[in-house]
Amino acid sequence: IPVAEETGLIVEIGRWVLAEACSWFAASSGGTSHAISVNVSMRELRQPDYATAVQEAIGGAFPPSALILEVTEGAPLRDAPGALASLRAVKELGVRVALDDFGTGYSSLLSLAELPVDLLKVAGPFLEATAADSGKPAGLLAGILGLGGHLGLMTIAKGIERPEQRQLLIDLGCEFGQGNLLGPPLDAAGARELLSAAPRATRAGRARID
Repeated sequence: IPVAEETGLIVEIGRWVLAEACSWFAASSGGTSHAISVNVSMRELRQPDYATAVQEAIGGAFPPSALILEVTEGAPLRDAPGALASLRAVKELGVRVALDDFGTGYSSLLSLAELPVDLLKVAGPFLEATAADSGKPAGLLAGILGLGGHLGLMTIAKGIERPEQRQLLIDLGCEFGQGNLLGPPLDAAGARELLSAAPRATRAGRARID
């Protein structure tokens, strides 16, 4: 991926991934209330026709709100007008935007309030540190979860690998999480089977932790 980013091939790769993901989701979701998340790079967002590409990938096959575009916090979005314009354009389509790995990158509290995002995905190291030390790390994690709630963002904790981490998040009032404890990565066939067998078990790459 770093090489693709450096050479610019990530734009072509990203569009292929987006098209494939949307095509698979349209054929597999069966009209459920699930959503699908697709990672997007800064180079993709800087393309002036990015929102058009997103609209074409959806193609009216499912509600735009069922698509979530994930942008890593490591991308300095606030200082990239072209990328911000693309995010605002896809939001106008009804597509949702997630800020991934929050707490590890460039975002300040002010920029978080200004960015056009709907979901906040808390970086795994916060959970790992809190599970190991119930002092300051626990307060920091609780503060991040509270911040997401006050901003009206759905907050998702990443890196749930052990039962005690899951219980900690329940105690902190976090509804959604992501990690091997809740469900391992699946190939396309496995994901389709999961959607078919338990249509409300997991949504948008996350699951209820309670």
